[in-house]
Amino acid sequence: MHLLHGVVLDVKTIKMMTLYSNSSILFRHTIVSAGILVGIACGIGGCKSTYVPPVQSTAKRDSLLARSFSSNGQLQLQEDSDVTNVNPHVRFGSQDNILVADFAEFQLRVYDAVGHLLHHYGSKGREAGQFSVPLTSVLQLSSGTMVVTDFGGTIFQLDSGLSAVMRKTETDLLPLYSATIMNDSTLLLIGRPRSVRSGEPAPLLHLFDLKSNRITRSFFTAPVQPFLAPAAVSLGITSAAIHADTIATVFALTDTIFLFNTSGAAIGRVPIPFRLFSYIKHPAPSGETVADRERWLREISLITDIFWLRDGSFIIQFYRDDEPRKENGLLIMDRLGRVRMEALDTPRLIAMDEERTQSRFFFASSGREGMRVWNMATYPAMDSSH
Repeated sequence: MHLLHGVVLDVKTIKMMTLYSNSSILFRHTIVSAGILVGIACGIGGCKSTYVPPVQSTAKRDSLLARSFSSNGQLQLQEDSDVTNVNPHVRFGSQDNILVADFAEFQLRVYDAVGHLLHHYGSKGREAGQFSVPLTSVLQLSSGTMVVTDFGGTIFQLDSGLSAVMRKTETDLLPLYSATIMNDSTLLLIGRPRSVRSGEPAPLLHLFDLKSNRITRSFFTAPVQPFLAPAAVSLGITSAAIHADTIATVFALTDTIFLFNTSGAAIGRVPIPFRLFSYIKHPAPSGETVADRERWLREISLITDIFWLRDGSFIIQFYRDDEPRKENGLLIMDRLGRVRMEALDTPRLIAMDEERTQSRFFFASSGREGMRVWNMATYPAMDSSH
């Protein structure tokens, strides 16, 4: 089981990313940019929002989470003067090691299963051993080789001890949001081709051959209505999960799981039966101020992640940035689209590990320790009826 996700932004917002290491600040500026674009798309005469705030009690949320997940303690990641977890993108490597590419810190890390720091490599800069562009993913091939991507479209290959870069490949993707391993010779990349002008439809998923060092196929353009096309560039998040020979993909502005085979051919789709999700139905009214559009866009939920469990179930994570409140939500559904759980104001789900007998999940803890101390849980809960 492999996972990947990435934030789809326009060229103007890419420049912002070098200025904002805090993802929530970046997300807010992205929303402002998208609000301007959506307002333009609406045109003279305008449209009106149909937003209705979802409501769920804290007691209901806690009950749903307790019935779905069993608490399994905490994991504390070791830090020192050179290592601080700020915005970790997480995968799992050999021997239960935890692999981290920290977007904000321009750094790679390898932890053992209990959070001890084994290796780290990189910092922000242009000297040897540094990265000049934020890192978006780190993966480990069966050979032990580490494969790393950065936001600027570069793929690095490092030795298993993160001591040196062995190979560096530039792709046509800018941005390159994330990557995952399909097999030892193929990566699945999320990114926008440089050759596609901002605002035009662009394929977001790409098969990259590690032997020939080139993209062999591109597919999956943002599936939105024409009036949302500008917002799809600036306010789109794409996530995908691979299970056996099928790729499942979600896009921020839609309520559908799109299925592809490993060659990139579409093979089906599954509606996501949200009840607590607010998505764009109409563009923002024209003639409003930027502050008004920002307020309107803060009411919109966006799909951020899809996780595919071994029993065939999907977990969909969604997000709403209602400044200063930032709210995540989770929905669990089966392959037929039947909801098992939907909850609002949930802890941020950082990663899933499917390599053990029972699925393990890692949630950010609350407060300042959120990215260093993770709450662990298993699914399904031991006493779950599903």
